Amino acid sequence: MALQNPFPGLRPFSSDESHLFFGRERHLDEILRKLDVYHFVSIVGTSGSGKSSIIRAGLLPRMKHEESGWQIAVMRPGENPLHSLAEAISLVTDGASGFDENLQVLQRNPLGLVQLMRPLMRDGAKLLLLVDQFEEIFRYDTADSEENDSIRAHFVETLLRSVGQRDVPIHVILTLRSDFLGDCERYIGLPEAINDGQFLIPRMRRDELTKCITGPLGLSGTKIDPRLVQHLLDEIGNEHDRLPVLQHVLMRTWEVWREKNNPNDPIGIADYEATGGMDNALSIHAEEAYNELDTEKKKYIAEILFRTITLKGGDNRGIRRPTPVNEVASIVGVSEAQIIEVADIFRKQGRGFIMPPEVVPLNSNSILDISHESLMRVWRKLSDWVNEEAESAELYQRITNNALLYEQDKAGLWRDPDLQIALDWREKQHQNENWAKQYNEQYDLAQTFIDASYREKQYAIAELKRKRRIQQTAVIVFLLALSALSLWAFTERNTSRRYAQTALLEKQESERQKKLAEEQKRLAELNLDKAQAEEQKAQMQQKETEKQRNYALQSAEEAKRARELAEMAESEARKARDAAVADRSKADRQRVISDSLRMEAEKSEKKATKLQMLSLAQNLAIKSKLAQDYTFDQSVKGLLALKAYDLNKKYGGDHMDAEIFAALFSAYRLSQNKSDYMHRMHSDVVKSVEYIPGTMEFASVGNDGTLVLTNQTTTPLTSRKSTAIPLFLDNVNSNAAGTMVVANCENHHLQLFQITGNSLTQAPREIDIKHKGEIMDMVWNDDALYTASLDSTVKVVDMKNYAVKRTYHFGTRLLSLAVSDDGKLLLAGCENGNIYKLDPGKEGKPELIFKTDKGRIKALALNKQATEFAIGTGNGYSAVYSISNTDKPLSVLSGHKAGIEGIAFHPKSNLIATSSLDGVVRLWNVAELNPSPVEFREHDGWVMDVAFDSEGDKLISCGKDKTVRIYPVSIDLMASALRKQNNRSLTPEEWTKFAGEDVPFE
Repeated sequence: MALQNPFPGLRPFSSDESHLFFGRERHLDEILRKLDVYHFVSIVGTSGSGKSSIIRAGLLPRMKHEESGWQIAVMRPGENPLHSLAEAISLVTDGASGFDENLQVLQRNPLGLVQLMRPLMRDGAKLLLLVDQFEEIFRYDTADSEENDSIRAHFVETLLRSVGQRDVPIHVILTLRSDFLGDCERYIGLPEAINDGQFLIPRMRRDELTKCITGPLGLSGTKIDPRLVQHLLDEIGNEHDRLPVLQHVLMRTWEVWREKNNPNDPIGIADYEATGGMDNALSIHAEEAYNELDTEKKKYIAEILFRTITLKGGDNRGIRRPTPVNEVASIVGVSEAQIIEVADIFRKQGRGFIMPPEVVPLNSNSILDISHESLMRVWRKLSDWVNEEAESAELYQRITNNALLYEQDKAGLWRDPDLQIALDWREKQHQNENWAKQYNEQYDLAQTFIDASYREKQYAIAELKRKRRIQQTAVIVFLLALSALSLWAFTERNTSRRYAQTALLEKQESERQKKLAEEQKRLAELNLDKAQAEEQKAQMQQKETEKQRNYALQSAEEAKRARELAEMAESEARKARDAAVADRSKADRQRVISDSLRMEAEKSEKKATKLQMLSLAQNLAIKSKLAQDYTFDQSVKGLLALKAYDLNKKYGGDHMDAEIFAALFSAYRLSQNKSDYMHRMHSDVVKSVEYIPGTMEFASVGNDGTLVLTNQTTTPLTSRKSTAIPLFLDNVNSNAAGTMVVANCENHHLQLFQITGNSLTQAPREIDIKHKGEIMDMVWNDDALYTASLDSTVKVVDMKNYAVKRTYHFGTRLLSLAVSDDGKLLLAGCENGNIYKLDPGKEGKPELIFKTDKGRIKALALNKQATEFAIGTGNGYSAVYSISNTDKPLSVLSGHKAGIEGIAFHPKSNLIATSSLDGVVRLWNVAELNPSPVEFREHDGWVMDVAFDSEGDKLISCGKDKTVRIYPVSIDLMASALRKQNNRSLTPEEWTKFAGEDVPFE
């Protein structure tokens, strides 16, 4: 019998090749340990690190062999992971539930997998779901696939909820390329699950790599030269992502050795070098396959085929793009038979460049895929094709973007060189509409834009020719005009001669007028002599006048001297008076300085006393929280907290001081029973809470599909609960009258509950407001309900007749809403970090008022005056901004370690409450410049929502631990309650023990 090649080549090992899989034994032990502990294991590694092989040829066969009872479903997410999951479940259950039925159940409920498997799991059976190449859920994340985004989010939630419950034993293993690890942050809960059960594929040691090489050969008795083994190990070095290339070069080396037909000779270095070695073997082999295509047509088909099933990511990483045969045929523009003929060349046994392998017949719906991303890196021709495809797709996207902007009058048509590049692209690439659909649906618009740009260019050329003709005509007209001007100049010269004769006559007349002027001058000089005689007479009169003026001046000077003597006497008297006043003022100043120094000393003393007593208040507050470590008398805990509160108040400390509040709260909680401030009426995660206006009740909803109304004034708390519906309820709101409560659910509808006295409708009314995506937030204001959805719209619903009055389109997915009390201002927070505002009573486009790079706007709130808004993002950032100026935050509320889920303004003060996936509720006093929050750490896990009551005395929260909790907000009310419970004060001995001997007893 002919020997079989023991190496699979570029493709991953299959389950039936487990006997050929060597070197990963210790890694399999660790994966099984994590699977047993966490039920969710992520196998993470770079492309080529062996993720699929370690699962398919290592883990799965070992689980089947060593432990019975495993039912194993294998899938790849593909374009629609829910479809793939439904298909995998149909196979593992041997058709007990059909694909359509499975898909409906999975689409309806994230616990659908549990629901499907519960009746099918025999005693002791366990389900293992292998999600191979999990990164495919990110590959299809394009701008025009919002519906697919929702499907992928639902799929991830299905995985997490399936392993999070323990009624049905479901385990999940996924393989994930490490360069996609950061993308997992998009889905709530996924990073935490991956962190817990992550198995990062280690680099294989030299001894393990040696087993990988020699182990398969040993099964057939084939020998290998030890020098070749060492050479291969040196070639790999530290590049563990070259494992597929190693398997391929071993497969090729084995083929070269077998063709020599000397089975007794070991496989040697010469056989290895004949393949082209580690660097060239794969590329040479792929070129051999390509050169078997005997026509240019087939080579063209091969090029488009590989360009279709590969993709270059935004960060230049090579990505698979599995595509059905019929779709490839439509892109290439040939028959399916021609595509299959070319694909078979690359699927041959011993090649395996395209999957599925040769043994699987191809048909119209067969999915074609490259066997490994390494092929894109190593085969030079494919690398060039991938780059050309990426450049072509990028240019097409640029054309369509400009075409859309041109339609909106925001851009013009293209000119050269851009236009010529687009024309060359269209002429060379011959891309059709089916090719374009891989990227967007704007193919016709792009072609129209190119045609319009080309017509504009032709028009511009024609206009340029017309202008040149006009210029030529103008030159001719100019020459004719020049000739006419020459003739005119000749005529003007003759006219000038006539003008010269006339000028001579005028000169003679001018001389006659000059003689007449000289006669007039002589007469004027005679009159001047008479005037001079009159002037001498006037001068004599002026001298007499000056004599009289000098006499008057002399008299005035004598009077001036007398006045100056009087002023000198008066000045001396004034100086004596000023000296006396100055002496008195100096004495007054000395007295003021003395008083000021005394007051400053008193102020410093008071300040020192204040600081000392405030420090003592802080110290007592800390000791109150730890009182059980100092004394067995539990009353001391409350007495210390009260004393800290009194001192803080007396000496002007921060009214909402975090340490004082925490001490009072700790003592206050000690005096309560849990049933007084917490209930666990829900059987699953509680998603939302809200107080009912005009009552002392609050409503809560969650993943168990129930509405719970709780009266906070009773001890223990009393609740009313609706009948559960088979849907998740996400947000809860009530009308102003407190007679109706509405919740939104996972099917994009609303569920309306009626409250009448002590009765609650058990079967809510379902309202479909035609959202195409999940409703993420809603606010009920007067008779209008505002809803925000992942379908990028806000709807205004008239709650009198449950009709949609108005729909606003935002162009990006919405996560949060806030509406002013008067209903004239609506803020919408988006997934991309934008916040828009609008007047929901009017038509119009939303106005962008805020943008941040700190994550998705998961939580949003308006203050009572609608002058400030608070945000919470998926990255744990929270802050307060002014509506009129969003450039800089008024307060940054830093400290949460995970995404913010809830945020609320206090109705009457400067307090803000936040809740986070880090399990903490924080209460902030934003009147402080750098607020230090009060922290409540009672929830076990995520805190999903917070809300204040109408008076602001209580705060409620809900979370993943299925509880709703009530917290006191007023520090004064807590102190009053504790004072009623403690009928004594600290004794002098207790004061000395906790405050110290050097502090006077108070």
